[in-house]
Amino acid sequence: MKNPKHWLQGLRKDRIRSDFFRNVLITFSGTATASLVSLLLTPVVTRIFDPDDFGQVAFLIALTTNLGLLATLAFPQALVMPRSRTTFYQLVRLCLALLTLATVIILLAILFKGESLLQLFNMTPLGKLIYLLPLFVFLNELNRIAVNWNVRRKRFRANAYAGVTNNLSIRVAQIIYAFLVGPGLFGLLTGNITAYILRLWVLLHGQWKELYRLLFRIRFAELKKVALVFQSYPRWIFPSALIESVSASLPIYVLAIYYDATTVGHFSFAQALLNHPYVMLSASVMPVFFQRANELYQKGLPELQDFALRIFRRLTTLGAIVFGAAIFFSDWILPFIFGEKWVTSGVFAGSLAIYLAFRFISVPLLPIFRVLHKEQYDFLGSGSIFIFRVVSLFIGVRFFAPETTILLFSVAGAMACLINMLLIFSLLKMPVAKILLRTFLIFTGVFLFYWSLRQFLEWII
Repeated sequence: MKNPKHWLQGLRKDRIRSDFFRNVLITFSGTATASLVSLLLTPVVTRIFDPDDFGQVAFLIALTTNLGLLATLAFPQALVMPRSRTTFYQLVRLCLALLTLATVIILLAILFKGESLLQLFNMTPLGKLIYLLPLFVFLNELNRIAVNWNVRRKRFRANAYAGVTNNLSIRVAQIIYAFLVGPGLFGLLTGNITAYILRLWVLLHGQWKELYRLLFRIRFAELKKVALVFQSYPRWIFPSALIESVSASLPIYVLAIYYDATTVGHFSFAQALLNHPYVMLSASVMPVFFQRANELYQKGLPELQDFALRIFRRLTTLGAIVFGAAIFFSDWILPFIFGEKWVTSGVFAGSLAIYLAFRFISVPLLPIFRVLHKEQYDFLGSGSIFIFRVVSLFIGVRFFAPETTILLFSVAGAMACLINMLLIFSLLKMPVAKILLRTFLIFTGVFLFYWSLRQFLEWII
């Protein structure tokens, strides 16, 4: 007869494991619904607005993301870590104080240098709309704080609802504006502003009073104390996150300088479409994975090893299937669904899918660096991504057309993701060569199948 103690331990382990997959399912269902809503409405939006409109909005959003990280120094990512409620509240206060200060600085910078910034990046049609940047940064980082607040409290359902609200409101607002006023750049931005506000409302539903109380009794000494406790975040997590964010936005900046807003629009649209399966599947795992991995590591490294390998194998197979299809068929699918003016986006999407396939399987495992308190390796991985991207873009814009430039950028990103995987499994003391070989074989098999299918379809058509 099985030892009752072992039976109870096994039952507890099964329950915890089921909790993990239930939380993933909740997050996935929310992001899947959000992506589906966005995809259903996007063909309407792409027939109303032009690629150059998308390019200018993409430039503004890229600045928002990069400056947002500078504003809060990655402290929002630490909100899941405090053991006491008091420390958690002080950390929230620190995030809000930093964000407020940064918003004021950004506003002053835009007032004095906004026009020069637009001229540098060939984005002068934005005009006075550049003054929306401080508002975008403030709302975006408030959303980031709220998301991590909910992860700490395991309110994954609220995050899922917020994702649906975000994607639905952004497209509906854009369509309504175009119907009432007419197509234009401000119509696209109206959708973003509406989405920021409504998403934040859903994220903090039932918690607004709690947040409001945190705005009082702010003491500098306490903020300094909590900043020192979590100093590894601005020291290691922030640089790596900033490098990753800037390197992801780098094509937008470079394409704007060397080409035009239309090229930026095609790139950003292709990237946004491919981000749907990434966010839907891979990013659904990441916040829940972090919370679960942190629990398992306290029990011992073997349990974390087993957990990480199981998640990695599933993501590898799924990533190869989903993004393999995008690599070989995007140039057919996008013009058919979204209109002929998006042909270039289809070509870009096929190239970008190479990078996103590897990002899909590597990014959910990145919290392992924080779990193992090896944040410096996260910085090393992000640094390699940045260097590879800078080199690839420099070569591309100097010697090749935009299509080849995007391909080089994507391959460079994929190589950097492989470096991240190498670092993660090395730190976990797992057989790196065996794991990477299995990954290579899976991708090779799936890609050969899609290539053969494309050849067959071209032959019969």
